[in-house]
Amino acid sequence: MINNYLSNTKTLKSTKQSNKASIASEKNYTKWLAIILFVFAFLLYFNTLNHNYAYDDYSVITGNRLIVKGIKGIPEIIQNSYWYGMTGKNEAVYRPLPLVMFAFEWQLSHSKPALGHFINILLYALTAVFLFSFLKKLFASSTIMIPFIITVLWLVHPVHTEVVANIKSRDEILAFLFGILSFTFLLNFAKDNKISDLIIGGSCFFLSLLSKESAITLALIIPLTFVYFIPAAKSNIIKISLLIFLVVGIYLGLRNLILTSTFTSSGLAINNSLFATEDHLIRFFTATKILCTYLVKLIFPNTLSSDYSFNEIPLVSYSSPEALISLLIYAGLLTYSIVGIRKKDPVSFGILFYLVTISVVSNLFFLSGSTMAERFLYTPSLGFIIAFVFIIYKLFKIPTTRSSGFNTDFNTFYRNKYPVILLLLILGLCAFKTIGRNADWKDNYTLFSADIHNSPNSALLKVFYSKELM
Repeated sequence: MINNYLSNTKTLKSTKQSNKASIASEKNYTKWLAIILFVFAFLLYFNTLNHNYAYDDYSVITGNRLIVKGIKGIPEIIQNSYWYGMTGKNEAVYRPLPLVMFAFEWQLSHSKPALGHFINILLYALTAVFLFSFLKKLFASSTIMIPFIITVLWLVHPVHTEVVANIKSRDEILAFLFGILSFTFLLNFAKDNKISDLIIGGSCFFLSLLSKESAITLALIIPLTFVYFIPAAKSNIIKISLLIFLVVGIYLGLRNLILTSTFTSSGLAINNSLFATEDHLIRFFTATKILCTYLVKLIFPNTLSSDYSFNEIPLVSYSSPEALISLLIYAGLLTYSIVGIRKKDPVSFGILFYLVTISVVSNLFFLSGSTMAERFLYTPSLGFIIAFVFIIYKLFKIPTTRSSGFNTDFNTFYRNKYPVILLLLILGLCAFKTIGRNADWKDNYTLFSADIHNSPNSALLKVFYSKELM
Protein backbone atom coordinates (compact mmCIF):
# COMPACT_ATOMS: atom_id res chain seq x y z
CA MET A 1 0.00 0.00 0.00
CA ILE A 2 2.89 2.33 0.86
CA ASN A 3 4.53 1.39 -2.47
CA ASN A 4 1.32 2.27 -4.33
CA TYR A 5 1.16 5.64 -2.54
CA LEU A 6 4.80 6.41 -3.43
CA SER A 7 4.21 5.33 -7.02
CA ASN A 8 1.11 7.56 -7.36
CA THR A 9 2.99 10.47 -5.82
CA LYS A 10 5.83 10.09 -8.33
CA THR A 11 3.35 9.86 -11.20
CA LEU A 12 1.54 13.01 -10.01
CA LYS A 13 4.81 14.93 -9.74
CA SER A 14 5.87 13.71 -13.17
CA THR A 15 2.53 14.80 -14.67
CA LYS A 16 2.78 18.26 -13.06
CA GLN A 17 6.34 18.69 -14.34
CA SER A 18 5.26 17.56 -17.80
CA ASN A 19 2.35 20.05 -17.83
CA LYS A 20 4.62 22.88 -16.68
CA ALA A 21 7.12 22.02 -19.40
CA SER A 22 4.33 21.90 -22.00
CA ILE A 23 2.97 25.31 -20.91
CA ALA A 24 6.45 26.84 -20.93
CA SER A 25 7.12 25.34 -24.38
CA GLU A 26 3.85 26.72 -25.77
CA LYS A 27 4.55 30.20 -24.38
CA ASN A 28 7.96 30.12 -25.99
CA TYR A 29 6.51 29.04 -29.36
CA THR A 30 3.77 31.66 -29.11
CA LYS A 31 6.37 34.36 -28.45
CA TRP A 32 8.38 33.36 -31.50
CA LEU A 33 5.30 33.16 -33.71
CA ALA A 34 4.35 36.69 -32.60
CA ILE A 35 7.88 37.92 -33.39
CA ILE A 36 7.66 36.31 -36.85
CA LEU A 37 4.37 38.11 -37.54
CA PHE A 38 5.79 41.45 -36.36
CA VAL A 39 8.92 41.16 -38.52
CA PHE A 40 6.92 39.87 -41.50
CA ALA A 41 4.69 42.96 -41.39
CA PHE A 42 7.73 45.25 -41.53
CA LEU A 43 9.26 43.29 -44.40
CA LEU A 44 6.02 43.51 -46.39
CA TYR A 45 5.73 47.29 -46.07
CA PHE A 46 9.37 48.33 -45.61
CA ASN A 47 9.43 49.73 -49.15
CA THR A 48 6.85 52.40 -48.20
CA LEU A 49 9.17 54.19 -45.76
CA ASN A 50 10.63 56.44 -48.45
CA HIS A 51 7.24 57.22 -50.01
CA ASN A 52 5.81 60.69 -50.31
CA TYR A 53 2.31 61.80 -49.41
CA ALA A 54 -0.25 60.43 -51.87
CA TYR A 55 -3.94 60.60 -52.72
CA ASP A 56 -6.07 61.46 -49.64
CA ASP A 57 -2.96 62.39 -47.60
CA TYR A 58 -3.10 65.79 -49.29
CA SER A 59 -6.65 66.56 -48.21
CA VAL A 60 -6.53 65.00 -44.73
CA ILE A 61 -2.98 65.96 -43.68
CA THR A 62 -1.11 68.54 -45.76
CA GLY A 63 -4.28 70.37 -46.82
CA ASN A 64 -5.81 70.36 -43.34
CA ARG A 65 -5.35 73.76 -41.72
CA LEU A 66 -5.73 72.22 -38.24
CA ILE A 67 -3.09 69.52 -38.79
CA VAL A 68 -0.47 71.99 -40.06
CA LYS A 69 -0.83 73.93 -36.81
CA GLY A 70 0.74 70.94 -35.05
CA ILE A 71 -0.27 70.42 -31.43
CA LYS A 72 -1.85 73.89 -31.35
CA GLY A 73 -4.57 72.58 -33.66
CA ILE A 74 -5.56 69.69 -31.36
CA PRO A 75 -8.27 71.58 -29.35
CA GLU A 76 -10.06 72.50 -32.61
CA ILE A 77 -9.63 68.94 -33.93
CA ILE A 78 -11.38 67.51 -30.88
CA GLN A 79 -14.22 70.03 -31.10
CA ASN A 80 -15.03 69.61 -34.79
CA SER A 81 -15.74 67.07 -37.52
CA TYR A 82 -13.16 65.00 -39.37
CA TRP A 83 -13.39 67.20 -42.49
CA TYR A 84 -13.66 70.58 -40.73
CA GLY A 85 -10.00 71.49 -41.30
CA MET A 86 -10.39 70.90 -45.03
CA THR A 87 -13.94 72.02 -45.87
CA GLY A 88 -14.94 74.21 -42.91
CA LYS A 89 -18.09 72.09 -42.54
CA ASN A 90 -18.81 70.57 -39.14
CA GLU A 91 -20.88 67.60 -40.29
CA ALA A 92 -21.19 63.86 -40.93
CA VAL A 93 -17.99 62.33 -39.55
CA TYR A 94 -16.28 62.53 -36.15
CA ARG A 95 -12.85 60.81 -35.99
CA PRO A 96 -10.58 62.90 -33.76
CA LEU A 97 -8.05 60.22 -32.77
CA PRO A 98 -6.19 59.79 -36.10
CA LEU A 99 -6.19 63.56 -36.65
CA VAL A 100 -4.66 64.15 -33.21
CA MET A 101 -1.90 61.70 -34.12
CA PHE A 102 -1.30 63.48 -37.44
CA ALA A 103 -1.03 66.82 -35.60
CA PHE A 104 1.63 65.39 -33.26
CA GLU A 105 3.52 63.90 -36.20
CA TRP A 106 3.42 67.22 -38.07
CA GLN A 107 4.81 68.93 -34.97
CA LEU A 108 7.70 66.45 -34.90
CA SER A 109 8.49 66.02 -38.60
CA HIS A 110 6.84 69.08 -40.26
CA SER A 111 5.64 67.97 -43.70
CA LYS A 112 7.99 64.97 -43.89
CA PRO A 113 5.91 61.80 -44.53
CA ALA A 114 8.51 59.22 -43.40
CA LEU A 115 7.34 59.34 -39.76
CA GLY A 116 3.72 58.80 -40.80
CA HIS A 117 4.63 55.81 -42.95
CA PHE A 118 6.75 54.31 -40.16
CA ILE A 119 3.92 54.65 -37.62
CA ASN A 120 1.45 53.02 -40.04
CA ILE A 121 3.75 50.02 -40.45
CA LEU A 122 4.43 49.85 -36.71
CA LEU A 123 0.72 49.89 -35.89
CA TYR A 124 0.04 47.27 -38.57
CA ALA A 125 2.74 45.01 -37.12
CA LEU A 126 1.35 45.47 -33.59
CA THR A 127 -2.13 44.70 -34.90
CA ALA A 128 -0.86 41.37 -36.23
CA VAL A 129 0.60 40.48 -32.81
CA PHE A 130 -2.57 41.44 -30.92
CA LEU A 131 -4.77 39.73 -33.51
CA PHE A 132 -2.81 36.49 -33.11
CA SER A 133 -3.14 36.72 -29.32
CA PHE A 134 -6.88 37.40 -29.60
CA LEU A 135 -7.50 34.52 -32.04
CA LYS A 136 -5.50 32.19 -29.82
CA LYS A 137 -7.91 32.97 -26.97
CA LEU A 138 -10.96 32.87 -29.22
CA PHE A 139 -10.11 29.45 -30.64
CA ALA A 140 -8.72 28.15 -27.35
CA SER A 141 -9.72 24.55 -28.08
CA SER A 142 -8.17 24.61 -31.55
CA THR A 143 -4.63 23.89 -32.66
CA ILE A 144 -2.32 26.89 -32.33
CA MET A 145 -1.66 26.74 -36.07
CA ILE A 146 -5.19 28.00 -36.83
CA PRO A 147 -4.80 31.48 -35.24
CA PHE A 148 -1.32 31.76 -36.71
CA ILE A 149 -2.43 30.88 -40.25
CA ILE A 150 -5.44 33.22 -40.05
CA THR A 151 -3.22 36.07 -38.86
CA VAL A 152 -0.50 35.57 -41.46
CA LEU A 153 -3.06 35.37 -44.29
CA TRP A 154 -4.77 38.52 -43.04
CA LEU A 155 -1.39 40.23 -42.72
CA VAL A 156 -0.25 39.43 -46.26
CA HIS A 157 -3.51 40.13 -48.09
CA PRO A 158 -2.83 42.68 -50.88
CA VAL A 159 -6.20 44.40 -50.37
CA HIS A 160 -4.68 46.04 -47.26
CA THR A 161 -2.05 47.97 -49.21
CA GLU A 162 -4.22 51.09 -49.44
CA VAL A 163 -4.64 51.17 -45.66
CA VAL A 164 -0.98 50.76 -44.75
CA ALA A 165 0.68 52.60 -47.65
CA ASN A 166 -1.68 55.59 -47.48
CA ILE A 167 -1.04 57.50 -44.24
CA LYS A 168 -4.57 58.93 -44.23
CA SER A 169 -6.01 55.43 -43.67
CA ARG A 170 -4.64 55.44 -40.12
CA ASP A 171 -8.32 55.63 -39.11
CA GLU A 172 -8.87 52.07 -40.39
CA ILE A 173 -5.75 50.77 -38.63
CA LEU A 174 -6.61 52.35 -35.28
CA ALA A 175 -10.29 51.33 -35.39
CA PHE A 176 -9.37 47.69 -36.03
CA LEU A 177 -6.46 47.66 -33.56
CA PHE A 178 -8.50 49.07 -30.67
CA GLY A 179 -11.38 46.81 -31.65
CA ILE A 180 -9.16 43.74 -31.31
CA LEU A 181 -7.81 45.00 -27.97
CA SER A 182 -11.38 45.52 -26.77
CA PHE A 183 -12.25 41.96 -27.78
CA THR A 184 -9.22 40.63 -25.91
CA PHE A 185 -9.89 42.41 -22.61
CA LEU A 186 -13.58 41.52 -22.69
CA LEU A 187 -12.68 37.87 -23.25
CA ASN A 188 -10.39 38.13 -20.23
CA PHE A 189 -13.26 39.56 -18.18
CA ALA A 190 -15.59 36.76 -19.24
CA LYS A 191 -12.99 34.25 -18.04
CA ASP A 192 -11.55 35.88 -14.87
CA ASN A 193 -14.35 38.32 -13.91
CA LYS A 194 -11.91 41.21 -13.30
CA ILE A 195 -13.62 44.61 -13.43
CA SER A 196 -10.36 46.18 -14.66
CA ASP A 197 -10.57 44.08 -17.84
CA LEU A 198 -14.16 45.22 -18.37
CA ILE A 199 -13.19 48.90 -17.99
CA ILE A 200 -10.15 48.62 -20.27
CA GLY A 201 -12.19 46.68 -22.85
CA GLY A 202 -14.88 49.39 -22.88
CA SER A 203 -12.24 52.13 -23.13
CA CYS A 204 -10.56 50.42 -26.11
CA PHE A 205 -13.91 50.12 -27.85
CA PHE A 206 -14.53 53.86 -27.31
CA LEU A 207 -11.11 54.64 -28.84
CA SER A 208 -12.03 52.39 -31.77
CA LEU A 209 -15.17 54.45 -32.37
CA LEU A 210 -13.17 57.70 -32.08
CA SER A 211 -10.91 56.35 -34.83
CA LYS A 212 -13.69 55.47 -37.27
CA GLU A 213 -17.43 55.21 -36.79
CA SER A 214 -17.68 51.93 -38.77
CA ALA A 215 -16.32 50.22 -35.62
CA ILE A 216 -19.90 50.43 -34.36
CA THR A 217 -20.53 47.08 -36.10
CA LEU A 218 -18.36 45.44 -33.43
CA ALA A 219 -21.17 46.19 -30.97
CA LEU A 220 -22.99 43.26 -32.60
CA ILE A 221 -19.94 41.08 -33.17
CA ILE A 222 -18.66 41.14 -29.58
CA PRO A 223 -21.80 39.62 -27.95
CA LEU A 224 -22.07 37.21 -30.89
CA THR A 225 -18.56 35.97 -30.15
CA PHE A 226 -19.65 34.73 -26.73
CA VAL A 227 -22.61 32.89 -28.27
CA TYR A 228 -20.24 31.02 -30.57
CA PHE A 229 -17.12 30.33 -28.56
CA ILE A 230 -16.99 31.47 -24.95
CA PRO A 231 -18.92 29.53 -22.27
CA ALA A 232 -19.16 32.61 -20.05
CA ALA A 233 -21.67 33.17 -17.28
CA LYS A 234 -24.86 34.85 -18.50
CA SER A 235 -24.34 37.67 -16.01
CA ASN A 236 -20.93 38.45 -17.53
CA ILE A 237 -22.33 38.40 -21.07
CA ILE A 238 -25.08 40.80 -19.98
CA LYS A 239 -22.51 43.11 -18.34
CA ILE A 240 -20.36 43.11 -21.49
CA SER A 241 -23.34 43.76 -23.76
CA LEU A 242 -24.60 46.61 -21.58
CA LEU A 243 -21.12 48.15 -21.48
CA ILE A 244 -20.77 47.98 -25.27
CA PHE A 245 -24.12 49.63 -25.90
CA LEU A 246 -23.36 52.24 -23.21
CA VAL A 247 -20.10 53.12 -25.00
CA VAL A 248 -21.96 53.33 -28.32
CA GLY A 249 -24.52 55.64 -26.68
CA ILE A 250 -21.79 57.90 -25.27
CA TYR A 251 -20.05 58.09 -28.64
CA LEU A 252 -23.26 58.88 -30.55
CA GLY A 253 -24.21 61.47 -27.93
CA LEU A 254 -20.79 63.13 -28.20
CA ARG A 255 -21.00 63.02 -31.99
CA ASN A 256 -24.44 64.66 -31.99
CA LEU A 257 -23.26 67.29 -29.52
CA ILE A 258 -20.23 68.29 -31.58
CA LEU A 259 -21.51 68.04 -35.16
CA THR A 260 -24.00 70.52 -36.58
CA SER A 261 -25.35 67.70 -38.75
CA THR A 262 -24.80 63.93 -38.60
CA PHE A 263 -25.32 63.71 -42.38
CA THR A 264 -23.26 65.09 -45.23
CA SER A 265 -24.67 67.91 -47.32
CA SER A 266 -22.57 67.02 -50.36
CA GLY A 267 -23.24 63.51 -51.61
CA LEU A 268 -21.77 63.69 -55.12
CA ALA A 269 -22.30 61.23 -57.94
CA ILE A 270 -18.69 61.65 -59.05
CA ASN A 271 -17.60 60.10 -55.73
CA ASN A 272 -20.38 57.54 -55.46
CA SER A 273 -22.24 56.56 -58.63
CA LEU A 274 -25.33 55.61 -56.65
CA PHE A 275 -26.04 59.30 -55.99
CA ALA A 276 -26.74 59.59 -59.74
CA THR A 277 -30.19 58.01 -59.36
CA GLU A 278 -33.17 58.27 -57.02
CA ASP A 279 -34.44 54.82 -58.07
CA HIS A 280 -34.08 52.64 -54.96
CA LEU A 281 -34.21 49.38 -56.95
CA ILE A 282 -31.30 50.49 -59.13
CA ARG A 283 -29.39 51.52 -55.99
CA PHE A 284 -30.12 48.15 -54.38
CA PHE A 285 -29.01 46.02 -57.34
CA THR A 286 -25.94 48.18 -57.99
CA ALA A 287 -24.96 47.86 -54.32
CA THR A 288 -25.48 44.10 -54.60
CA LYS A 289 -23.19 44.00 -57.62
CA ILE A 290 -20.56 45.98 -55.68
CA LEU A 291 -20.73 43.41 -52.86
CA CYS A 292 -19.90 40.73 -55.41
CA THR A 293 -16.91 42.82 -56.53
CA TYR A 294 -15.70 42.92 -52.92
CA LEU A 295 -15.73 39.10 -52.77
CA VAL A 296 -13.81 38.93 -56.04
CA LYS A 297 -11.18 41.31 -54.63
CA LEU A 298 -10.79 39.11 -51.55
CA ILE A 299 -10.43 35.91 -53.59
CA PHE A 300 -8.46 37.31 -56.56
CA PRO A 301 -6.72 40.56 -55.53
CA ASN A 302 -4.82 40.79 -58.80
CA THR A 303 -6.26 44.16 -59.93
CA LEU A 304 -6.29 46.87 -57.26
CA SER A 305 -7.16 50.55 -57.51
CA SER A 306 -7.25 53.63 -55.33
CA ASP A 307 -10.50 54.83 -56.88
CA TYR A 308 -13.78 53.28 -58.05
CA SER A 309 -15.77 56.47 -58.56
CA PHE A 310 -18.18 57.37 -61.37
CA ASN A 311 -18.43 55.51 -63.77
CA GLU A 312 -16.06 52.63 -62.98
CA ILE A 313 -18.98 50.58 -61.64
CA PRO A 314 -22.02 51.50 -63.77
CA LEU A 315 -25.53 51.50 -62.34
CA VAL A 316 -27.49 48.30 -62.99
CA SER A 317 -31.06 47.07 -62.52
CA TYR A 318 -32.67 43.72 -61.65
CA SER A 319 -31.82 42.44 -65.15
CA SER A 320 -28.08 42.47 -64.40
CA PRO A 321 -26.73 38.89 -64.22
CA GLU A 322 -23.91 40.02 -61.90
CA ALA A 323 -26.35 41.60 -59.47
CA LEU A 324 -28.63 38.54 -59.45
CA ILE A 325 -25.71 36.13 -58.94
CA SER A 326 -24.39 38.32 -56.15
CA LEU A 327 -27.84 38.39 -54.53
CA LEU A 328 -27.98 34.58 -54.58
CA ILE A 329 -24.44 34.26 -53.19
CA TYR A 330 -25.07 36.65 -50.31
CA ALA A 331 -28.47 35.09 -49.55
CA GLY A 332 -26.69 31.73 -49.32
CA LEU A 333 -23.95 33.15 -47.08
CA LEU A 334 -26.50 34.77 -44.78
CA THR A 335 -28.55 31.57 -44.54
CA TYR A 336 -25.49 29.44 -43.83
CA SER A 337 -24.23 31.84 -41.17
CA ILE A 338 -27.58 31.93 -39.34
CA VAL A 339 -28.00 28.13 -39.43
CA GLY A 340 -24.43 27.74 -38.18
CA ILE A 341 -25.04 29.76 -35.01
CA ARG A 342 -26.73 26.81 -33.31
CA LYS A 343 -23.92 24.47 -34.42
CA LYS A 344 -21.28 26.99 -33.27
CA ASP A 345 -19.59 26.56 -36.64
CA PRO A 346 -16.47 28.76 -36.99
CA VAL A 347 -17.07 29.03 -40.76
CA SER A 348 -20.50 30.47 -39.97
CA PHE A 349 -18.91 32.90 -37.49
CA GLY A 350 -16.40 34.09 -40.10
CA ILE A 351 -19.16 34.69 -42.65
CA LEU A 352 -21.31 36.55 -40.13
CA PHE A 353 -18.30 38.67 -39.07
CA TYR A 354 -17.75 39.57 -42.73
CA LEU A 355 -21.43 40.37 -43.41
CA VAL A 356 -21.92 42.51 -40.30
CA THR A 357 -18.72 44.54 -40.67
CA ILE A 358 -19.17 45.22 -44.39
CA SER A 359 -22.83 46.22 -43.95
CA VAL A 360 -22.07 49.86 -43.07
CA VAL A 361 -20.12 50.45 -46.31
CA SER A 362 -22.30 48.30 -48.57
CA ASN A 363 -24.55 51.19 -49.78
CA LEU A 364 -27.54 48.98 -48.96
CA PHE A 365 -28.76 50.84 -45.88
CA PHE A 366 -27.40 54.31 -46.66
CA LEU A 367 -25.06 55.75 -49.28
CA SER A 368 -21.43 56.13 -48.28
CA GLY A 369 -18.98 58.71 -49.56
CA SER A 370 -17.51 56.30 -52.12
CA THR A 371 -18.93 53.79 -54.56
CA MET A 372 -16.51 51.24 -53.16
CA ALA A 373 -12.99 51.21 -51.72
CA GLU A 374 -10.44 48.55 -50.86
CA ARG A 375 -9.88 50.13 -47.45
CA PHE A 376 -13.49 49.17 -46.61
CA LEU A 377 -12.35 45.53 -46.65
CA TYR A 378 -9.72 46.00 -43.94
CA THR A 379 -11.90 44.73 -41.07
CA PRO A 380 -14.34 42.47 -43.01
CA SER A 381 -11.39 40.56 -44.54
CA LEU A 382 -10.75 38.96 -41.14
CA GLY A 383 -14.14 37.24 -41.24
CA PHE A 384 -13.49 36.07 -44.80
CA ILE A 385 -10.10 34.61 -43.85
CA ILE A 386 -11.46 32.88 -40.70
CA ALA A 387 -14.08 31.14 -42.85
CA PHE A 388 -11.50 30.29 -45.54
CA VAL A 389 -9.02 28.69 -43.12
CA PHE A 390 -11.64 26.50 -41.43
CA ILE A 391 -12.99 25.46 -44.85
CA ILE A 392 -9.47 24.36 -45.86
CA TYR A 393 -9.16 22.34 -42.64
CA LYS A 394 -12.51 20.70 -43.37
CA LEU A 395 -11.74 19.95 -47.02
CA PHE A 396 -8.42 18.27 -46.20
CA LYS A 397 -9.85 16.68 -43.03
CA ILE A 398 -7.13 18.13 -40.81
CA PRO A 399 -7.90 17.93 -37.07
CA THR A 400 -8.66 21.35 -35.61
CA THR A 401 -8.64 20.40 -31.93
CA ARG A 402 -5.66 21.27 -29.78
CA SER A 403 -3.07 18.55 -29.16
CA SER A 404 -0.53 18.18 -26.36
CA GLY A 405 1.84 20.82 -27.68
CA PHE A 406 2.95 23.02 -30.56
CA ASN A 407 5.15 20.35 -32.13
CA THR A 408 2.21 17.96 -32.37
CA ASP A 409 -0.07 20.66 -33.78
CA PHE A 410 2.54 21.71 -36.33
CA ASN A 411 3.34 18.17 -37.41
CA THR A 412 -0.36 17.35 -37.83
CA PHE A 413 -0.69 20.24 -40.28
CA TYR A 414 2.69 19.70 -41.92
CA ARG A 415 1.98 16.03 -42.68
CA ASN A 416 -0.86 17.18 -44.94
CA LYS A 417 1.38 18.33 -47.77
CA TYR A 418 -1.33 19.63 -50.11
CA PRO A 419 -2.73 22.30 -47.76
CA VAL A 420 0.85 23.28 -46.88
CA ILE A 421 1.67 23.72 -50.58
CA LEU A 422 -1.55 25.68 -51.07
CA LEU A 423 -0.79 27.93 -48.09
CA LEU A 424 2.79 28.61 -49.21
CA LEU A 425 1.58 29.36 -52.75
CA ILE A 426 -1.02 31.83 -51.45
CA LEU A 427 1.53 33.48 -49.13
CA GLY A 428 4.09 33.80 -51.92
CA LEU A 429 1.66 35.26 -54.45
CA CYS A 430 0.11 37.66 -51.93
CA ALA A 431 3.49 38.85 -50.63
CA PHE A 432 4.69 39.44 -54.20
CA LYS A 433 1.52 41.37 -55.04
CA THR A 434 1.58 43.40 -51.81
CA ILE A 435 5.20 44.50 -52.18
CA GLY A 436 4.63 45.33 -55.85
CA ARG A 437 1.44 47.25 -55.14
CA ASN A 438 3.22 49.25 -52.43
CA ALA A 439 5.47 50.72 -55.13
CA ASP A 440 2.41 52.23 -56.85
CA TRP A 441 1.67 54.26 -53.72
CA LYS A 442 5.03 56.11 -53.82
CA ASP A 443 3.40 59.38 -54.90
CA ASN A 444 0.43 60.65 -56.87
CA TYR A 445 2.08 60.25 -60.27
CA THR A 446 3.04 56.59 -59.80
CA LEU A 447 -0.34 55.81 -58.23
CA PHE A 448 -2.51 57.41 -60.88
CA SER A 449 -0.27 56.14 -63.70
CA ALA A 450 -0.92 52.59 -62.49
CA ASP A 451 -4.57 52.97 -61.55
CA ILE A 452 -5.67 54.63 -64.79
CA HIS A 453 -5.25 51.13 -66.26
CA ASN A 454 -6.83 49.37 -63.28
CA SER A 455 -9.92 51.63 -63.23
CA PRO A 456 -10.06 52.97 -66.80
CA ASN A 457 -13.63 54.31 -66.52
CA SER A 458 -13.19 56.29 -63.30
CA ALA A 459 -13.91 59.97 -63.96
CA LEU A 460 -11.96 61.13 -60.90
CA LEU A 461 -8.90 59.09 -61.83
CA LYS A 462 -8.86 60.68 -65.26
CA VAL A 463 -8.96 64.11 -63.62
CA PHE A 464 -6.21 63.21 -61.12
CA TYR A 465 -3.99 61.64 -63.76
CA SER A 466 -4.36 64.53 -66.19
CA LYS A 467 -3.41 66.99 -63.45
CA GLU A 468 -0.25 64.99 -62.72
CA LEU A 469 0.65 64.94 -66.42
CA MET A 470 0.14 68.69 -66.64
